[in-house]
Amino acid sequence: MALYEAQPDYGWEAVDLTRVFGGERQKLQPTLWTCTNGVSLVYPGLSHSIFGPSGCGKSLLVDAVVAQAIQDDKQVLYLDYEDIADNVVGDRLHDTFGLTIDQIVSSLVYMNPEMKPISERARDLFESLAWRGGFDLVVIDGVNTAISSWGGLNSNSTDDVTLWDLEVVRPFTRAGCAVLMVDHIGKDTASGFAIGSQAKRAVLTGCAFQAKNVRPFGKGRKGILDITLADKDRGGEVQRHADERTRLVCRFTLDDTNPEADPLWSLENFSDRDEIPFHVPSDTAEEKRAAVLEFVQNNPGCNSNSISNGVVGKRALIGKVLHELVADGKITREMRPSRSGRIQYAHFVDELILKPITEEEE
Repeated sequence: MALYEAQPDYGWEAVDLTRVFGGERQKLQPTLWTCTNGVSLVYPGLSHSIFGPSGCGKSLLVDAVVAQAIQDDKQVLYLDYEDIADNVVGDRLHDTFGLTIDQIVSSLVYMNPEMKPISERARDLFESLAWRGGFDLVVIDGVNTAISSWGGLNSNSTDDVTLWDLEVVRPFTRAGCAVLMVDHIGKDTASGFAIGSQAKRAVLTGCAFQAKNVRPFGKGRKGILDITLADKDRGGEVQRHADERTRLVCRFTLDDTNPEADPLWSLENFSDRDEIPFHVPSDTAEEKRAAVLEFVQNNPGCNSNSISNGVVGKRALIGKVLHELVADGKITREMRPSRSGRIQYAHFVDELILKPITEEEE
């Protein structure tokens, strides 16, 4: 049951209050983004946001949620301002998450909007999508671009963000669609929320989720992304399943380490367990030593800047750990000229050195 009913009068018709007291009232329950223990995290008819640093894997997670919805015979509208169909639909939904062509064609509407619908045909198309109520899930990937493309609105403006939400997001939620938006956060931001106006948080009617990369994703890797519940859950049902200390509500794992098999992926919630099996790593030197060693092993010849960008954590700590590993002889450093003529250092790990180190640290 959706919180809002589709209202072509844009909410200016009085709500039938007898329905509230006539036995039809019920607590709205999440039905999408369902974890392995049966806990769901996304409410129908409400808007949600997932935010995190660029490249952390949040869009990959959302694609997993989309794949799961389509596998459950749900209808999905995907408004993508950041990528193209070849990558999202071909590489990820089909190749990585295993959807068939028939499933995709029958259950997914994918679009790359470029601007606010101005022509009569474009406006009719948007309104038919928004008001027809046929979608279970609507994904908007790239919120800042979506806002700026909507007639030049400013994502740092409270008024503009509120207007965009009213004109773009609310028509879908009023039609009963769950809306899941993908947003960015600065790596060193102190706000704890997505880049731009805090109205982004205020206009949400569902949950706000924050993504933190634990292990990087990639070919031949086992990537892990932890999702914590931020300080918003208007429905009140999701927060019951978040860890009291860390607010961890979902762990997304994508294992592509077996070249002979399709990738394995899972969405886990641990509210039914006494302990979380793998805790979110903190910024300790020991954890960063292992992370830096792994990154250099997978990227032989990488320079200091690429290591700092590729390993999650504070740059100062990563630089200190790298210096110590070089001093200890765990990582070798070679001086090489860059394309600009400046001297830079290339870093390598000897496999014979790496193996006992990682086993001993574990």
